[in-house]
Amino acid sequence: MVKKFGPRLYRLARRFAATHEEADEILQETFLRAHTHRRELRDPDRLLAWLRRIAANTALNFIRKEKRLRLVSLDDAPPSAAASTAPDSVHADSGKVRALVSRLPPRQREALLLWLDEMTYGDIAEAMDCSVGAAKAHVHAAVGSLRKMLRVEPP
Repeated sequence: MVKKFGPRLYRLARRFAATHEEADEILQETFLRAHTHRRELRDPDRLLAWLRRIAANTALNFIRKEKRLRLVSLDDAPPSAAASTAPDSVHADSGKVRALVSRLPPRQREALLLWLDEMTYGDIAEAMDCSVGAAKAHVHAAVGSLRKMLRVEPP
């Protein structure tokens, strides 16, 4: 399970973590929780989605515990997530986008990062403990805010 899903879950954790070490800690906690709660997996065909929810919740708990905002790395965002599924893809250099994402309200930032990891709105809603409609609204608001910031700020 670690070999098969570890790299994908690490990328998700790294988006939330400020350092490689923090991402590793989130990843280790994710697999520990998955092992502890393995009997709660109802549908083995949805193992990856289940692990991603655990990883997202672990990362969000880590951030809340630290009580500080994170500058999130989008450098390794999957091109397919940013380009093909974005509601009007935002095109800009990653350094500028990274800085702008760090200025989003926490709930919008969390929803956007989960969405960029190609999580479904249902999975985002579950990870954020909100409705599917609220998850969609957070992602939409985040994309809209990024779009506004990119238009207003000089290049």
